[in-house]
Amino acid sequence: MKALVFSLLATALVLCAAEPNAAGKWSGPYSITLPDGTNDDGAGLAILKQDGGQVTGTIGPDEDNQWKVEKGAIAGNKVTGEATNPSDGNVFKFTLVLAGDRLKGPFTVVTPDGQTWAGKLDLTRAK
Repeated sequence: MKALVFSLLATALVLCAAEPNAAGKWSGPYSITLPDGTNDDGAGLAILKQDGGQVTGTIGPDEDNQWKVEKGAIAGNKVTGEATNPSDGNVFKFTLVLAGDRLKGPFTVVTPDGQTWAGKLDLTRAK
């Protein structure tokens, strides 16, 4: 009986430890290709909260320019969501892979006039 209880507890601990956690402050570089074919490189910042499979918080270029994350979710190690820049109406959509203290992957920006820009984001969790 003790062996069974120990086995169940050990399994529960392993499952809890393996659950991905996107919560925290993340920063790092991005690169985006503009409609004219030029690249724009810069820095991004995300401040995320997680409640089960739901991800909320903000994302943007810096502390003073953050946009509310909407439709944020985490499934396995994939973090998805979108945010609208209130100053220009551009919608930022992301699908990032969580690997330890890194969130990395593609994003798109859809402008109010229908243009789509593609980019890549590589964030590291602040310690």
